[in-house]
Amino acid sequence: HKRITDVVPEEALKWNLVAIDDILEQEVLVTNMTWRTSSFKEDEDYLSLTIDFDGEEKILNTGAARVIQAFKAVSPEQLPFYAAFEKIQLPNGRRVYRVK
Repeated sequence: HKRITDVVPEEALKWNLVAIDDILEQEVLVTNMTWRTSSFKEDEDYLSLTIDFDGEEKILNTGAARVIQAFKAVSPEQLPFYAAFEKIQLPNGRRVYRVK
């Protein structure tokens, strides 16, 4: 039998995922957003953003509560827009992500 890589172009198999830590403090163009239920924690959502980063379309998935809270305040009609992410340390020592 053939493999999927034998019948589907390589470009179609690329996800172009990017980690939030790889784009900290850099402005990206957010072009789409969707929410899904986390497969790790049934009662929590995660956010999937389509972004333009360095001229390439990338996918950013995050379960960061403060980031999700910020994007839930956005309506799809407001897309696209620029956003940046930062990691901050709370007084208790915990580090969290937020949108700026």
